[in-house]
Amino acid sequence: MQLMDIYTWDDFKSLINSKKLLIQYTDNGSRYEIFASESSAFLWHITLSKTTNVDEITDFETNFKSSANKPLEYRSSDGLVKVASAKFVESLGFYLTGESTQADLAANSTGYIKYHFDDPYTLSGVTACWKDANFGDYLDFEVGVYTSSEESSFVSLSKFASKFQIMGTGHILIDVPTVKTVPSTINIGYGDMDVYTRVKAVNVGSSASKVIVNLVGWM
Repeated sequence: MQLMDIYTWDDFKSLINSKKLLIQYTDNGSRYEIFASESSAFLWHITLSKTTNVDEITDFETNFKSSANKPLEYRSSDGLVKVASAKFVESLGFYLTGESTQADLAANSTGYIKYHFDDPYTLSGVTACWKDANFGDYLDFEVGVYTSSEESSFVSLSKFASKFQIMGTGHILIDVPTVKTVPSTINIGYGDMDVYTRVKAVNVGSSASKVIVNLVGWM
C-alpha cells in the first residue's frame, strides 16, 4: 500500500468525499494523524497540528471525529474477518393480481411486480426465472415512487436492468454493478414518499408465460 500525503485539509475532505472513503485517526496529543484507506492501493494521509491548524482541528472534531475510526472489515466475535454474503431478503414473486407466488403473464400483456421495504436495504442484484417465454418477452427493473395509485404515476429514480430477456425456460442472476442501498422513503418535492422496487414484465408473444423474481441483497 502506497502512503500518499495530502497537504491541505480542504483537499483531504474533497478526496474522501468524492471517493466515499472512511476516516481513521490517531491523537498524538499535539496533532492528529488522519488516514483514509483506498482499497489496498493507497493510504491517504494528512497531519493536523493542534497549534497551527486551529480552524481545521475545529472542523475535524466537530464534523468528522465522531464518525471516524469505524471498522473497515466485518469481523466475528473471535476477531476473524467475516464475509457478508448476499442473501435473498424478500421474494417479489406473486401473481400480477397479488394472489399467489407465481407471476403469470397472459399473451400480449404487461404486468408489474412491486415491493416496498419499511427499512433501507442493500441491493446487489436480482434473480429472474422465466418459463415458456416468447421471443421478445422482457423485464425492466427500476427503483422509484408513485405519485398516485395509478401505475402511470410511477416516477423512476434508477433503472438497474433494462429489457432483460430469457428465451424459453431458464433463470439468471443479474448483478447490480455498483451495490446500492435503497432508502425506505425519499422526498422529491411531494413530501416523503415510499420507495418501491418495480419489475415491469412484458409478454409480447401469442402464448402465456410465467416469471418469478427475487431481490438479492441484505438488510
